[in-house]
Amino acid sequence: MPTETRKIQFDADEIRAALIHYALRTEMRLPKERIDKVRFAKDSPNVTFIYSRSQDGEKREVIFTEQRVAAAIFLYCHTRGFPLPRAAEKVIRNEGSGTSMMIRLVHTDT
Repeated sequence: MPTETRKIQFDADEIRAALIHYALRTEMRLPKERIDKVRFAKDSPNVTFIYSRSQDGEKREVIFTEQRVAAAIFLYCHTRGFPLPRAAEKVIRNEGSGTSMMIRLVHTDT
């Protein structure tokens, strides 16, 4: 049985856009301050937005879990017309200053 493997890489700006779009679509509340930095966890596909200090001096962070990062990437791909086979195994991981998605599809004989 042939196996198809694809890797799609997303840089920090694309992940930021995908997560903001996801937050708006799911009515997730994000701070109004400017995002200073996007931090990629090394041991998981979690992504953290680090915001500028608010007027009261509070520094805020929003952590997007693996499930939310995956959902944001799927939504990003869907809205841009990237085909993602439903039956494929998908693995999300952070790499450097971005995130990648590996897609593995085993073609069965019919």
